[in-house]
Amino acid sequence: VMSVMALILAMILVGVFLPFLNDLSGKDLTLNILENPDLIGAMAGVIVIVGILAGSYPAFFLASIHPAGVLRGKVRQGAKSSTARKGLVIFQFSITITLLISSVMIHKQLFFMENKKLGFKEDQVLVISHADALGNQMNAFKGEIKRNPLILNASASSSIPGEEFDSHSISHEGASREKRYVVNYLMTDDDFLGTYGLEVREGREFSRYFSTDTRASLVNESAVKSLGLEDPIGKKIGTRTLNRTIIGVVKDFHFSSVREKIEPLAIYMTDGGWSQISVRIRPENITKSLPFLKKQWKRFVQSEPFEFYFLDEKMNQLYSFEHKIGRLSSIFSFLAVSIAYLGLFGLASFMAERCTKEIGIRKVFGASVLNIVVMQSKEFTKWVLAANVVAWPLAFFLMKNWLQNYAYRVHLSVWVFILSAVGTYLLALLTISYQSVKSATANPIHSIRNE
Repeated sequence: VMSVMALILAMILVGVFLPFLNDLSGKDLTLNILENPDLIGAMAGVIVIVGILAGSYPAFFLASIHPAGVLRGKVRQGAKSSTARKGLVIFQFSITITLLISSVMIHKQLFFMENKKLGFKEDQVLVISHADALGNQMNAFKGEIKRNPLILNASASSSIPGEEFDSHSISHEGASREKRYVVNYLMTDDDFLGTYGLEVREGREFSRYFSTDTRASLVNESAVKSLGLEDPIGKKIGTRTLNRTIIGVVKDFHFSSVREKIEPLAIYMTDGGWSQISVRIRPENITKSLPFLKKQWKRFVQSEPFEFYFLDEKMNQLYSFEHKIGRLSSIFSFLAVSIAYLGLFGLASFMAERCTKEIGIRKVFGASVLNIVVMQSKEFTKWVLAANVVAWPLAFFLMKNWLQNYAYRVHLSVWVFILSAVGTYLLALLTISYQSVKSATANPIHSIRNE
């Protein structure tokens, strides 16, 4: 009967939370029970199984009691029932503490990724898609929008940070011809570094005043290390058909997700091959700039619509998976905590009821409310501490393995484990104390008379 009632309540909750689940998963799930006979059979099976499992223990326990002992009032619970209670409480709290630690670490890693300095300025950058539709008018369009005081800078490129870069195999001057290195590359104009605020560590950046820069290259620090170049400026790198001279070394920046290690990158200045335009807008003029850019686009391009997005929003989308994992871990942690403390509350009520006469006698002999609360809290405290002993190694193992997926990650902090232990203990103490205080403040006369 209780399983049926729980199922009805569960179906109501599913209907209420299904829109939230669809938003979280990006799916369009519906609950059509009548159209799904398999689901009806599965729910009926769950009702039967849960009912049997939940009722088996008390049924076997009651069936094992001798009627004569019941009539004499000599029924006592043995060590087995006590061990079962301890085991269940420790098991529940171990799961709860593991989920709490995991949830905190997931959110900590997500916060770290979202706030890590990427090595370039991603704010106030608007990216215009399908810029290749401009054709040979690309430079004219770029020059037109840069004349507007609302625009700080603009650059055309084959890709932008947050997207997958193309790669090719190159060699470098001084290495054997058979030795090849896989390097990501980016084709751009002379405004790319200025638009994104990239820092040149050595040498110089591209300049339109040097016609030879179309045969030059910039490389990042990772490329210098990967290629083994001690003095990179002036060295030649290239494919089997085209060599370029390195004129500058750019400080490493995260052109892909923070979960991945920064890879070698070569930046080439070209006269074409661009598909996007990055526009850096003055912070106070973002809303005013959009109509202007759209107007200029329609002036130069009639066939393609004006499509754009903001780079910081694009970068945040790289961590959508972590956002979902973080939200799910929070939800499951909340559910685990709720179930664990509901169980603890019920068990504390049961234990307090069993000790009603003992509490009454202790009060008659002068025990204070605090003495009784401490007495009843001792056993539960041991169980929660034992749960922490089980949960800590498990959470450490799970989180250490999960963090290995990230090239740049946070460390497993001791305070997260301590905070979870203290939090669960205080909540458990609060739950137990409520029942203990309730029993301790009851009239001892009624407690002693209670059979």
